[in-house]
Amino acid sequence: MTGLVRYDIEHVSRYSYTAPVRNCVMALCLEPRNDLGQRLLRFDVTTDPLVPLNEEADYFGNTKHVLNVHREHDSLEVTARSTVETSPSPPWPGSLGED
Repeated sequence: MTGLVRYDIEHVSRYSYTAPVRNCVMALCLEPRNDLGQRLLRFDVTTDPLVPLNEEADYFGNTKHVLNVHREHDSLEVTARSTVETSPSPPWPGSLGED
């Protein structure tokens, strides 16, 4: 047994406006990181209405997607789907040592 665990994750954000809006700009911070103990196997983000997303990295290496809707809309839905694989953390030490 390897101890690896695979997670399929779906995150949905829905925005409904009381009146139609013409412009919307958002930074989406939804992509899991490849990191110690976690490996990103798949990531996809979609929007309704459908708009192109620009991918950027922040100072810490996190990926964000910038969304720009420049047409009239009365709702917005963002769906992110990810598959990550995690490995168990190393065990905690029995003590912190002697003084």
